[in-house]
Amino acid sequence: MSPQPEPLIPSQAPPMRTLAELRDALHRHGFPGDPAAFERELADADLDEPDRIQEIVQAYRHRVLLHIDPEAMAALRRSAEDIDGELRRRMAGKALPRVRRRLGVLIEPAEERGGTWGPSDEGETAPSEPVSPCGPGGSR
Repeated sequence: MSPQPEPLIPSQAPPMRTLAELRDALHRHGFPGDPAAFERELADADLDEPDRIQEIVQAYRHRVLLHIDPEAMAALRRSAEDIDGELRRRMAGKALPRVRRRLGVLIEPAEERGGTWGPSDEGETAPSEPVSPCGPGGSR
């Protein structure tokens, strides 16, 4: 097994202006299997479609940049459970206040009013029956 090069920061990205430089960067800093996958995709590309070749080159440049970015790699190593837990915590604690601000404080949590979810103004009351989106009577 060959020794891994020192991690780079994105501002120290290897040169990737030519196909030879990109190939070298993929071998040194890419994900395992990237060099072979790059060659396969490039070989399958139609030379009459320069946009497709450009897409392939850009995709693999981005893969090298992703692989040398410590923050990006840390994010890729996170487990699905960890991400799920963070999203749940954020939704429970921060999302509702942000939504209420955007809606102009149309609703407030039960613990702030001492009841259930509903209108926030003192004079307003929640409808006693479900309201149909079609208006009174519920039919069109």
